[in-house]
Amino acid sequence: MFFAYLSDMLELKYKDFTQGSSYDDIPRFNIMDAPANALKKYNIKLAESDKYFGVNDKVTLGELCEAAKEVAKITVNRANMEAPDLSAPPEIIID
Repeated sequence: MFFAYLSDMLELKYKDFTQGSSYDDIPRFNIMDAPANALKKYNIKLAESDKYFGVNDKVTLGELCEAAKEVAKITVNRANMEAPDLSAPPEIIID
């Protein structure tokens, strides 16, 4: 779910996260390989540990909220990088 949101907001490509499995419990080329790698890259902590993702583990509401907060931070930071600085009026130079 979070990979789908990130893919839409950040225009991620599935193929960019298939270089290798980051977790021992997700085999290479598994359908969960790319989403799990993307979440790890963007610091969205839904994995059991650094070594195991825990695909079948339960996720608490608190963990979902923390993950949603990280997604919000990522999108706000990206928007700030793409938006022009509007804190001061633009300088107009007439020659």
